[in-house]
Amino acid sequence: MRAQTPSISGGSRPWTDTLNRRITGRYSHLATGASTEVAEDLLGFAPMTYMYVNACEPEFGTSIVLFKKSRRLQEGDVAISPFDTGGLALDKIRLSPGVPRALRAALVARFSWSALRYKKAFEAWAKTAFASGSEYIEGVKPSTHLLANIDLRRAQRRAWLWEVRIRKVDYSEPPVHPQVIYLAPGDKMRYLAWFRSQRALRSRQAGKHIREFIRISREVDSRVDAANKHLVRKG
Repeated sequence: MRAQTPSISGGSRPWTDTLNRRITGRYSHLATGASTEVAEDLLGFAPMTYMYVNACEPEFGTSIVLFKKSRRLQEGDVAISPFDTGGLALDKIRLSPGVPRALRAALVARFSWSALRYKKAFEAWAKTAFASGSEYIEGVKPSTHLLANIDLRRAQRRAWLWEVRIRKVDYSEPPVHPQVIYLAPGDKMRYLAWFRSQRALRSRQAGKHIREFIRISREVDSRVDAANKHLVRKG
């Protein structure tokens, strides 16, 4: 599983703090939009942080983090659905025939898998919905949807992007780990300057974090293009 997450939109917190919390698995204080809270309430979700499977969504930020699942990932740590659940809950994804809001939580539950079990359904759908393996990554509209109720004729990409949901808590061992971080030019040094100013970790831990951040971060002009090329190359 490779999951993309928006990074530098952080509400009242600086983007550096938001990025740090995402890549270290300290999700509990990440900002949540009002519409997300409404959707979570409608669907009966605990507070979540959201990512996408093998896809980048430019609408949600200018920095991109690609994650891989932890070797210690447990059943129930992560939930995955073949659509944006907030969009489904709040009528931003068109359903035909329609489904009453009161029944959408059950619909989402029926179309949810763990990170250990989603891959078979994802790959079977992608094989029938796209002419090539790269089309999902590149944002090409699929020919069919796993959920037949979703009307693809005027659908936006959120209707078929596979959503990753992780409980918004602080993890000592996060269920996903950052693999590559794509940043705007100059943001690597800005992040490192912010991190050093926090003095939140002991020197040995701080040094390890800095070395790992430098190793996996890339400054590029187009974060989406770079991330998509990585995803296509890695399959």
